[in-house]
Amino acid sequence: MQQKIEKMHLGHFEYLPRELGFDVVQNSGLSIINCGFKSSMFNIVFGGLSNPSDIDIDQVINIYRGKPFAWWVPPSEFNQEISNLLKKRGFIQEAS
Repeated sequence: MQQKIEKMHLGHFEYLPRELGFDVVQNSGLSIINCGFKSSMFNIVFGGLSNPSDIDIDQVINIYRGKPFAWWVPPSEFNQEISNLLKKRGFIQEAS
C-alpha cells in the first residue's frame, strides 16, 4: 500500500509539469522536476539515493542553477545518511 501511495504522490508532482512541457527527468533513481520558476513548490526532486554522496547532491543542486527546490524523500527510501547529507548542504527537514 505504501508504494502505491508514493507512486501516486510522484504522479501528482509530475503530471502538470509534464503536460506543460517542463523538464521532468529520471536520473539515478530520482525524479527531477524543473519548472524553471523561483519556487520550491514547482521545482521538486522526488526520491532518495541508494548510496548518497556530496557529489550526487551537488549534481542535483547544479541542475536548478540557484533556483529554490524541494527534495522529497519518500518513507520507503529514507535513510539517515541522505538526511544528514541534505542537512549538511543546507536543506531543512520539515517532516520525518
